[in-house]
Amino acid sequence: NSNNNNNGGGNAIIINTTNTSTTSTTTSATTSTTSAAPVSQGTNCASIRAADGSADSGWYYIAPGDVGVIQVWCDMNEYFGGERGWTVVFVADGSANYNVGNLPRWTADSVTLRKDATRFMVVYRDSNMNPVSPGDAYGMMVPSPWLHGDPFDIEYQIFVGDYWRGNAASARGNTALRYGRNEIGSPGYCGSPVNTNAFHGFVCMDGLFGPFYSGWASPDPDKCSTSTESLNNPGTACSSSRRFSIAVL
Repeated sequence: NSNNNNNGGGNAIIINTTNTSTTSTTTSATTSTTSAAPVSQGTNCASIRAADGSADSGWYYIAPGDVGVIQVWCDMNEYFGGERGWTVVFVADGSANYNVGNLPRWTADSVTLRKDATRFMVVYRDSNMNPVSPGDAYGMMVPSPWLHGDPFDIEYQIFVGDYWRGNAASARGNTALRYGRNEIGSPGYCGSPVNTNAFHGFVCMDGLFGPFYSGWASPDPDKCSTSTESLNNPGTACSSSRRFSIAVL
């Protein structure tokens, strides 16, 4: 049952509501058509990788339990010392300029996926869903507000905890994850004071060379820079070749 497509394309993750195949049977009196629904290949990407240790990154069908069969991108690359089987639950639309009236949303919206996860990972991805620079991949425990909500439609939050970086088990430490739809004040770094009376939007990890995704709650262009940069700098614009993503394991 290998229904995955390893061509990432430019599509965000979608709940699959279309039929994947049809078969027609003709008799002397009538013609009937039967449709085959997508077949789940696991409950998440980790379960797919556990069942098949050679499974590559690509699009797969999963059934998390709280929603129907959905199509997700499974990142089977190695991170944080050997962990594989990451389910991408959000990837930004590279052609969109989000704003407070059109906020980003989970692209694979399953509470079960997030509640069952031991940690999340943020990294930029290109149009083929491959991880790209700037910034390393970073992971932390899943903040509780993300279980029934998302980082984008929420007032400023801070979550302090251990982090993991890249693909080395020893690359870890402690940091503050900061996120929300509000505005970072001067001088514009991840750890700068936050203006809760204004909208701008940001997700970042304080002081780390990881993704700093910002601007998605304002008319300003969305930025895909790093947490070591100030928002007062021109920054790196998001595009179809540099899209912010969140995955869970």
